[in-house]
Amino acid sequence: MFQESSILKEGKMIEKEYLSNVNEVKYKKLFSSLDEIRYKKVLEKDDFKKLFQMVETIQRWPDPSDPDPDFANDLHATIAERLGLKVEEYSNLEFYTAVDSLLDEKGIDAFFKLKLDGKEDMIVSFDLTSNDNKYTTNADVLVHVPSGYLLSRKENGKEYLSKVKEVANDIFKKFNNQIN
Repeated sequence: MFQESSILKEGKMIEKEYLSNVNEVKYKKLFSSLDEIRYKKVLEKDDFKKLFQMVETIQRWPDPSDPDPDFANDLHATIAERLGLKVEEYSNLEFYTAVDSLLDEKGIDAFFKLKLDGKEDMIVSFDLTSNDNKYTTNADVLVHVPSGYLLSRKENGKEYLSKVKEVANDIFKKFNNQIN
């Protein structure tokens, strides 16, 4: 039991470091305004569309195209470049963390939303883990990061950049499949 809970705590710490987490005050306010029956319905139906919409309203930063954590920000810029977006179009790609939300409980730690003229908004979700034995997820992309240390621009820049490019490529492919 101790080992399992320490693994979960490490995983949660890593998710928050790379992706941040939802705004707890906004989260509590959102769910205190919902009655218990509606809350249970969302959970039981696996209404991911509704969960994505809820998560969009409880972010820590005001601009979803400019997220705070370095990893999320660099990932956003790299995906935008891969999609061929000009700098002034970066706002068409939005990043949302789902860490510490109902969506996180369903196995989705974050997602990107792409808005293109004449097309329905597209979402690609991902699950970030340091568990080398995890192979399945409810998310579109499973992202493995090292356990025991964090990737960062300063400490291990080459490895960090390689991981950003790898994840961006996986997410780009999912968007590309939706576009075509």
